[in-house]
Amino acid sequence: MRIKVNNKSEIVYLVQIIDDASRLIVGQALTFHDNAVFFQKVLKKAVKTYGIPKVLYVDNGSPYANEQLSLICANLGIHLIHAKPYSPRGKGKVERCFRTVKDGFFNTIDWNSITSIEQVQSMYNEFLNTNYLNTKHSAIGTTPKERFMRDFSNISRKTDIQIDECFLHRSIRLVKSDATISFNNTIYEVPQQFIKKYITIKYNPEDLSELYIYNDKNERLHTIKSIDKISNSKYKRQEIFNLYRQEDN
Repeated sequence: MRIKVNNKSEIVYLVQIIDDASRLIVGQALTFHDNAVFFQKVLKKAVKTYGIPKVLYVDNGSPYANEQLSLICANLGIHLIHAKPYSPRGKGKVERCFRTVKDGFFNTIDWNSITSIEQVQSMYNEFLNTNYLNTKHSAIGTTPKERFMRDFSNISRKTDIQIDECFLHRSIRLVKSDATISFNNTIYEVPQQFIKKYITIKYNPEDLSELYIYNDKNERLHTIKSIDKISNSKYKRQEIFNLYRQEDN
């Protein structure tokens, strides 16, 4: 799909997660950037809303085959399975779902009238809520919403705080002699006791204003923040100025 934004044609991707038993679409979002972080964002919202699946069956593309997603699934207790290349087995329900929404929604839109991805997202949300979720599915003999609710009480769940914790990314860094680490082209100040040591940090990939230091028991020890270079430089200049004044006196 393509839409024109600011006179530029942009490809729009639909990232979608369906429940195997009920065909319920438990997670979906439109994006210009089909990447790992965006898929994890959709998955996080799905888990918070509908619960934790026993199995996550995904493709082999880079958004789905990466270390961070493997760690997230391990933390949540989800068995992550990647589809075998060139094997259509197991993809039938997914393809059927996409065909349904394509024929019932995307092929009915006048794409020349679309001016933003938010506009399409709003229209798609309405389609799902008023049409797809409440339409009887021939394979299961009921609507996706009704079928999903049959198993609702048996679905595993965690609090939003616990889920946010599970979705943090992880990395290892060596603390420099000036008690800092470099991460994503940014310098972060670290407590002095970690100088010259390797530390495990976790972080929200969508908000790098602060990182978290963890120990070997997966316990959070410290929150570290990026160094404000402007304030830091002003502070150092002020120290030098005060020193000069003291010497003059």
